[in-house]
Amino acid sequence: MKWFFNILLIPFCMEICIAQSIQNKTISCFVKDSSTGIPVSGVSIKVIETGNGTYTNNKGYFKLNISKLPVTLIVSHVGYNEKKIRVEDNYSGKNEIFLSLKINFLPTVTINSKPVESIIKNKPLFISDYELYNDKILLIAYREKNCFKPAVYLINSEGDSLSSTSVENSGKFFKDCMDYEYLITKNAAFQIHIYSGKIQFLFPVSSNNLYEKLKPCIENINDKFFLQKYYQNDQILVYYDYDDSGNKLKELKVITDETNLRRFYDAHGLMQTQGMNEFEERFEKMCFYKPVYSPLIKIKDTVIVFNLIDSKIEFYSETGDLLKETKIDFHKNRDFNNEIFVDEQKNKAYAYFKKNNVSSIKEIDLSDGSICNETVIPDYLFIEKIKINNGIVYFLYKEKKEGEYKKLYKMKI
Repeated sequence: MKWFFNILLIPFCMEICIAQSIQNKTISCFVKDSSTGIPVSGVSIKVIETGNGTYTNNKGYFKLNISKLPVTLIVSHVGYNEKKIRVEDNYSGKNEIFLSLKINFLPTVTINSKPVESIIKNKPLFISDYELYNDKILLIAYREKNCFKPAVYLINSEGDSLSSTSVENSGKFFKDCMDYEYLITKNAAFQIHIYSGKIQFLFPVSSNNLYEKLKPCIENINDKFFLQKYYQNDQILVYYDYDDSGNKLKELKVITDETNLRRFYDAHGLMQTQGMNEFEERFEKMCFYKPVYSPLIKIKDTVIVFNLIDSKIEFYSETGDLLKETKIDFHKNRDFNNEIFVDEQKNKAYAYFKKNNVSSIKEIDLSDGSICNETVIPDYLFIEKIKINNGIVYFLYKEKKEGEYKKLYKMKI
């Protein structure tokens, strides 16, 4: 179904007669819709000269005390055209302000709501983690809710089990920048290899050692590797371009949250002055300073940086040269959940939105940065670990009747 959102422009009409009351210098007025005459609540009234202001109540009424006239008022509302009103010395009482609707041409959005399917149908298999493996799926799962006997399963997209191998400890999957899969447990990490349909665990190393060496690398194209590193309490994100053939490392992009960085410096100075202990300092950082989120992805031979701090998408060649930039504003929507996904099979990127815990996946048009369609995932609240591949979105979900145990679902976009 297609929905086209157009708010028609209503011809501007405004009738106002504002004068001055010498005794109390109080400005009072009703703000109404110019086409219907209905009072408009939540309208911002701001005095340019002083910066003071107020809002209209549910009857569209406001009152302002002014020390000196004349003044200029800014009357604004998200759904109406902003107006400037000059209040002169001859103000004599309350009257009415009429505002015209704002014209908003929003991008055409196709909203899909297709059936959600359980991949593991009617099987006593409960999942703690999963990873897409070529055209198949790897699972860390338990049978019959037995959390003491985990196993790694290889299944097809229809949920048929192709192979399984028991493991001593549960863990999670990790995919490196060259798309090698690993099983990470508490004490060790193993590279996963599928040979003749059987799951094998190779090259055991310590988990910490694996993360230290592989996690900074996030993408690669041929002999080029793209690395990331955070600085200054995670408020500066730097991407690097590493040429393996020439053993050369160069800076690709620096993204800085200037506002949070200044706040951090001020707070850090205050901590030192007041003598905060290590626990208090760590709590302060954890609660108030989220790491900069501006993901780098790869589509074909192009590296794309979603620079959410500067509101633009940046496109780089595999040699690290900036090709073009595109402005964006979808991330300013309060429902944006600060996650971007890529479908490498379809060469598409998606933004994740959540409202009242209902999730929706919106495709990002990489040509102009707009949102071009939306897929809503209905009736499944608090979904986890979303992945998109070949036009299908996958996610984990806890059903109420299963308690903490999760199932794997899929839905066509």
